[in-house]
Amino acid sequence: MDWRFAVMAFNNYYHHSTSEETEYMTRLRHQKILHKWWVLCLLFALSSLAQGQDWVYATVKGDNLWSISKQYLDSTERYRQLVKLNGIKNPNNLLPGAKIRIPLKWIRSNVVPAKIMAVEGKAILTGFLGKTTRVSSGDQVNMGDTLQTLKHSTVAVQFADDSVLTLHADSMVRFDHLSAHGTTGMVDTRLRLVRGRVETRTTPASGPGSRFEIKTPSAISAVRGTRYRASVLDQGNASAIEVIHGSVAVEAADSKELVPGGFGTRTEKSRPPLPPLRLLPTPAYRPIPASIRETGYVIHWDHVRGASSYRTEISADKAFYTVLWEHLGERPEVALPKLEDGNYFLRTRAIDELNLEGLNATARLNMDTQPQPPVQLQPWDKAVFRGTSPEFKWTDSKQANSYRLEISRTASFDELAVNETSLTRPHYQGDTLTNPGTYYWRLTSIDREGKTGPRGVSRQFQIKPETGAVEATIGIREDNQLVAKWTKDQADRKYQVQIATVEDFTDLQIDRITEAAEFTFEPVAWQNRYLRVRIIEEDGHVGPWSTVHKIAGTTDDSWLLLLLPLFLALM
Repeated sequence: MDWRFAVMAFNNYYHHSTSEETEYMTRLRHQKILHKWWVLCLLFALSSLAQGQDWVYATVKGDNLWSISKQYLDSTERYRQLVKLNGIKNPNNLLPGAKIRIPLKWIRSNVVPAKIMAVEGKAILTGFLGKTTRVSSGDQVNMGDTLQTLKHSTVAVQFADDSVLTLHADSMVRFDHLSAHGTTGMVDTRLRLVRGRVETRTTPASGPGSRFEIKTPSAISAVRGTRYRASVLDQGNASAIEVIHGSVAVEAADSKELVPGGFGTRTEKSRPPLPPLRLLPTPAYRPIPASIRETGYVIHWDHVRGASSYRTEISADKAFYTVLWEHLGERPEVALPKLEDGNYFLRTRAIDELNLEGLNATARLNMDTQPQPPVQLQPWDKAVFRGTSPEFKWTDSKQANSYRLEISRTASFDELAVNETSLTRPHYQGDTLTNPGTYYWRLTSIDREGKTGPRGVSRQFQIKPETGAVEATIGIREDNQLVAKWTKDQADRKYQVQIATVEDFTDLQIDRITEAAEFTFEPVAWQNRYLRVRIIEEDGHVGPWSTVHKIAGTTDDSWLLLLLPLFLALM
């Protein structure tokens, strides 16, 4: 009988007492009854406390106290004490379903190892005597061992009661106590998280001897039948506890907080844990395609109010016992890593300013990105060709048996100029591309089984007409200045004008760039010169030189003026 039922019974009696008795006698009688009931409640409470340290065994057909003692207890002689403790009159004839109360201290206790359930990456196990080994699935973990994960690695550890602990990347945990109370199903597990992060999925307690406890440098968390995360922060000076399901008792600095599911707490050395804080809610993913064909596809989600960063993880199993890849970033988006084709599981959670990680958003990923497209080598993006079509080159992929090359007049590839579907070599001469314009090209790999991979990135190029030669004419203005002129047929063109004293232009006198369709220069006496012009396109492309024009030197008769006085004297 529970002591709470006794209190309920008393309250029921108290409120239904008759009003016919005198007030004094009624009060007196109630005081006596109250005293008796509270004594009874105290006895029930003490009885419940005592029974809390007992294991209650439900008998099955064929059980007797001697067989129960042999299977579960530290001595077969305990059967006599069981008879006395449980007041059993016929110990050889126990009915199925009978409840046998057994003190916990009588139950046989034995050391039971844990087991490496799964490994992703690299992890090192250090034994009690200092021997180190690289762990693999199925390895045994003994009491006193220390397990350490390296970067980009996770390990799942399974305990005797099927509880599972995930040790995340760059973390270390020591197995301080691993024992079981015989075959009762009660397991006592005590761990010490030295650094990093763990996630636990504990089996519900099967009796008072069941325990699952994790110590950090600043707190102790005890739990049974729940799922929660623990992490060591600030170089061991703080810890974070985040409860996903169930509840966890967190103790620090002689103070204890019971943290329910959906809440977390933070502890610092020599300080009590913070009161439970509500974890940030699950982020809301933007729509994710049923099959992801694009390499580096970006997953987006809505910003979570109060989030300072986000953690995204990918696993091959739905339970996330191990993690293939994780990313920590401040933006509500992440580019997926390169993964083999197949099904994966994605989860993301927001992290607040106290480094408490929130509730997980989960999604299924179907990756279909193989075989990968080759890397385009030439032409470069936005390259320009004059009067000729480019040669296309790409890397030769080991995954590909052949390639598909698409060249289109539109960015949407709905107007194909070239559609080669079975190229076996990593190059193509685009002789058929003769019309000027803007083009787009992309590649796809096809493996030996005929599976077509995702399309590669699209690159752009242009084919423009070849720049022709400009033809200049030279004349004399009224002010006796020489001027070279030509026709300007495009506004964005510039012109290069050169004047030299020799026909091969190795002795330049003038080398100018002009936007005008003419060039004015001074005449020179008694010296022949040469002029040529060419077009410079907006993109820097230069055309051929014009015809070379010879400019004869002018005749200078000014020396005759010096002879005029002599000529006049002779007359």
